[in-house]
Amino acid sequence: MRLGQSIERNVDGNYSRVYRLMLEFENAKQLKAKLGISFNHLCKVFSDHFVPQLMNETLKELRRAAELDLSVPKNESNTEVLKKIVNKTVKATKVQRGT
Repeated sequence: MRLGQSIERNVDGNYSRVYRLMLEFENAKQLKAKLGISFNHLCKVFSDHFVPQLMNETLKELRRAAELDLSVPKNESNTEVLKKIVNKTVKATKVQRGT
């Protein structure tokens, strides 16, 4: 597994932090021969279990970062700003995942 990070400009001209996670597997034929696992099954397990957990942890970290970015005492106005930031992040995540 390899993890990469970069800062890139999005379509709106704003800069965003982009994370890339690269998973490397054995040759599909070797997986089938040695473990009896098809590559399609492996992909399904990752998409059904690993990706949702990763997204959950990512959203937790984004919420924490958004709270730190506000860095002022919490009040009703800050709470609304935080909700907007988190909702925007969740929507972007869902679009990326296709859900």
